[in-house]
Amino acid sequence: MSDEGKKKNSKEAELVVFSDDKLDLPSLIEYASSRGGFDIAPSESGAKKEKALDALRGQTQIQLDNILEQMKILADQANALKSRVEISHMILDSEFNFEPVEGEIYYLYQTEDGKYLSLLSPEDWGDNHHKYGKDSLVGVVEYCPDNTWKLLKA
Repeated sequence: MSDEGKKKNSKEAELVVFSDDKLDLPSLIEYASSRGGFDIAPSESGAKKEKALDALRGQTQIQLDNILEQMKILADQANALKSRVEISHMILDSEFNFEPVEGEIYYLYQTEDGKYLSLLSPEDWGDNHHKYGKDSLVGVVEYCPDNTWKLLKA
């Protein structure tokens, strides 16, 4: 028999051994291949280990979820702080001729000359002074005890 014939016969033999409808070597599979075959079931210690691993996975996921929630809270606090710093810089760069009082509400306007901080709301200015009307209002701010400003309404 030629080398080509031997290769062909060995390939056919492999196909027969590993075909789905006929299995000549049942010891190669990990489950019982006949009705009277040996039953493979997890041991009691294996079941305990799997139960412990499931509990570990569950507890770990709960803790990771808690950490994620804490991270979201910290990110929100960092964004709020960043916003307060930005609005504080904007107000400190604006013009105002009074000493701000902690806890009081002020109004930041944008005019042709720049930003202006005022004690008066757009309604207080009325219609007769459009320079500081509703259209030029940048935001309503509060002066905080830590000498920063909090944007209440944009």
